Amino acid sequence: MKSFPRIIIALFIPYWIISCSKTVDVALPITSSNEKALESYNQGYNYFTQNEALEAKNLFEQALSLDPDLILANLYVPETDPNKRKNYRDRAIANKNNGNEAEKLRVDIWVANRDGRLKDVVYFAEELVKKYPNSSEAYAVLGDAYTSMQNFDGAIAQYNKALSINSEQYLAWSGLAFHQVNVGNNILLPKEKQTKMLALKYTKGMVKARPSAPFSYQLRANVERQYSDFNAAKPLYQKMVDVAEETGSSSLGNAHNVLAHNYLFGGDAEMAREHYDKAIALAKRPVVVVGLSIYKIQSYLFQNDYEGALGVAQNLDNKIDALGFTEVSLNQQKARVEFMRFLAYAQNQQKEEAYSALNARK
Repeated sequence: MKSFPRIIIALFIPYWIISCSKTVDVALPITSSNEKALESYNQGYNYFTQNEALEAKNLFEQALSLDPDLILANLYVPETDPNKRKNYRDRAIANKNNGNEAEKLRVDIWVANRDGRLKDVVYFAEELVKKYPNSSEAYAVLGDAYTSMQNFDGAIAQYNKALSINSEQYLAWSGLAFHQVNVGNNILLPKEKQTKMLALKYTKGMVKARPSAPFSYQLRANVERQYSDFNAAKPLYQKMVDVAEETGSSSLGNAHNVLAHNYLFGGDAEMAREHYDKAIALAKRPVVVVGLSIYKIQSYLFQNDYEGALGVAQNLDNKIDALGFTEVSLNQQKARVEFMRFLAYAQNQQKEEAYSALNARK
């Protein structure tokens, strides 16, 4: 009986060692004396990292209403007005020395990135990791920096280091996924190094880390679409729509848009147009209304339905003046519509009408 405690201790020693050896993820520090501002910032940053700009903007602005000098809220608020955006960024830069080391370095990274000094981006990101070696986000930031230099091996190593600290580090999963899956202007691995197996692994990691983020399902669906399996992509894009509806996400319009694209590429133009219409109805910005309407025009052109394309162009013409464009922007958008009209007439061999549409763009 006396040996029983020693056996128990011996059995638990390996678990104690494993427990003690696991790195605890330490969040990068944020400077603010206002607790509510910090809470709003953290919520906004969460939305910011999962591509929900409107929610992020509202929460960052809420944080700044409580603490106007909150450095990272000024740095990241996704303001579309260029003058307001510059004011925010200038304030972040001016106040960087009032923050902690992490905030200073993140401002330095942003400025270097803006100026195209990619080597400096890497240098500052490496400094961030040196100063915060137990932060999974720091390694994800360094992974992004290496990606910008197309040092993919270095980037992958940093993202994996982040995941070894925190297996649900969303920035690491998405950084790895961006190497494999096209989602805009992201920097992809060379084609021969892209594999569906890895793309699935990384995007499934995104879904597991944030199942309530519509963007997770978009990336997961993009994998199937990238490998031309439109049927497999369909329920995943639909899941994006469903999650956006459930969470009240501002990305619902985009969810309908990408689902429409998938239907169109899969040969179902009717369903594509149904979802383009839903996206148009949800659009808040006039330029988005025009862009989505042009996608709808293209869906008719893909079917050689020139009358259908011209009908959409005419409907857009009828309302474009009331969408709220400035005079310069209005002329630019009207030129886009006329070009689509030109394509419809030209492909339908209506030479005179095509020339008229082309001249109307001037």
